[in-house]
Amino acid sequence: MQIPTIRLHRWLCWLLITMLAVTYAVGTPRPVAAQDGALPRFEDVPCTELLGEQLAFTVDQSGPVTCGYVLVPAEYDTPGSRTLRLGVVRFLATTANPATTPLVLAQGGPGGSTIDTYLQILPQSSLFAERDRDIILFDQRGTYYAEPFLRCDELFDLTIETLDQDLADDEAFEMSQAALGECRDRLTMEVGSLSAFDSIENATDVESLRVALGYNQINFYGVSYGSLLALHVMRMYPDSLRSVIIDAVAPPQINFLLEAPLAEQRSFNELFAACAASEPCNTSYPDLETVFETQIERLNETPVMITITDSETGERYDALLDGDSFEGVVFQTLYSTEFIPYIPRIIYDASKDDFTALSSVLGIIVFDRTFADAMYLSVICAEDADYTLADVNTGDLPPELATAAQQDAEDFLESCTLWNVEPLGPAVDDPVSADVPTCCSQAASTRSRRQPMPKPPLHRCQPVITLSSRPVGTVPPSMGAVPTRSLPIFWRTLPSRLMQPVWMRPKSRPSTLLPTEILLNCPSCSVSPISKVKHSSNLASWECCSCSCFRSGYLARLSGWSIGCETAKRARCRL
Repeated sequence: MQIPTIRLHRWLCWLLITMLAVTYAVGTPRPVAAQDGALPRFEDVPCTELLGEQLAFTVDQSGPVTCGYVLVPAEYDTPGSRTLRLGVVRFLATTANPATTPLVLAQGGPGGSTIDTYLQILPQSSLFAERDRDIILFDQRGTYYAEPFLRCDELFDLTIETLDQDLADDEAFEMSQAALGECRDRLTMEVGSLSAFDSIENATDVESLRVALGYNQINFYGVSYGSLLALHVMRMYPDSLRSVIIDAVAPPQINFLLEAPLAEQRSFNELFAACAASEPCNTSYPDLETVFETQIERLNETPVMITITDSETGERYDALLDGDSFEGVVFQTLYSTEFIPYIPRIIYDASKDDFTALSSVLGIIVFDRTFADAMYLSVICAEDADYTLADVNTGDLPPELATAAQQDAEDFLESCTLWNVEPLGPAVDDPVSADVPTCCSQAASTRSRRQPMPKPPLHRCQPVITLSSRPVGTVPPSMGAVPTRSLPIFWRTLPSRLMQPVWMRPKSRPSTLLPTEILLNCPSCSVSPISKVKHSSNLASWECCSCSCFRSGYLARLSGWSIGCETAKRARCRL
């Protein structure tokens, strides 16, 4: 018995708690040339047209900026294929002698919105005011600010309809498959072939972006799936790249679907070990692992009804919470360093039947209307659904978890069979070899399901380190799955490092997963209690929290993927 939204979306890379051979050789560059009236080309539009008035106002406050769309063919190898429009926000350099190579950012997922995510992060930085190069945000094909936007409304509607229902796993999966089939049929009629939305076409879009905007070379930053996209671009268009930064790395030769169960188990083990090793955490939350496991067992035996709020509409919904769903929500919070200190509190609150904080988090996740789940399926089914159940790595997982992992893998294969996109073939999984200066940033605890690798912590960076005979830098592991938000030094040194390039190394390496000074209660907080912050009603219960994470819309990005401006603006605070 699970919350249907969690069960129904489990095959989507477990995103909500759980993300015919091609006729050309994978990785072969396809020439992209700009011509008058031809594709690719850039079309300026007012920022209000692309982003809406409120977000456009935020953008306009950040200095010179242009908005528009890069127009690209849906299928580069198919003459006359339909045209796609990729949303672009270009922040122009503000220094006197700017660099000629821009920084292009790519969000993960696949299916997250780069524009939505980084418009909540970049304007908050004082460094952003003095830009030594253009900074470009573009939404990948199929995502929120692209046209078309590939989203399965049928799955979202089914989730809302069944939130409070006690559904067996088989029944929930059957319902989700029916909704998925309806989504596939509708999108096929509206946008044509869903096979057009894969990593190879996506990588060619990056080259089209460069050509359409008139740059000789670009610096490319990709996080999570964005790092995989960066590696595809490196393979196909190395001469177009001046440097690459890959963050929370997802190398093509690793199928994250097969390693996810062990990655989740290891992440929890590191969390519990870190709390036990931290005196303030262990004092306030002793034996955290046992308490956590007890709550999972208790809630699986006796699920509870909680209330979650749709911050966009203000409507409140009853939702059935069982132990597996509780575990999934807690796992989801591990994607960001800033939220990790609050996980022990959430677990202990659950032992007291207090699910207030968890309900706030779950409401934000469930009612996300901006993630391109259909684009996610097209990308992952084309690239990573080439496995058998015997390939699933369950290692030394307990039998019940190993069985669940096998079932998840089988369900995903069934969903991909239903989605019916063309597989990219085995060559897409080959290690990348490219002579491009590369910086690798990787978390110590590999929480992202796109990055499940055993220790040593830098293991995932090793395929990158062997990319080139030129210097390749690595950032020693930090704590979060998206270290950029957690390593101020990363952003502080980024412009100069790209200019040199010299490679980044933090001055010290965190020794534990949890910060030394964990926030235990409001009186001991070194930051303003959330009760003193203007916020939406569904966050009112938070007793103590760092407002900095709210300023950047953090709660709207707990999953590591974009939740959207309309949700994030309600999670952002002002002191």
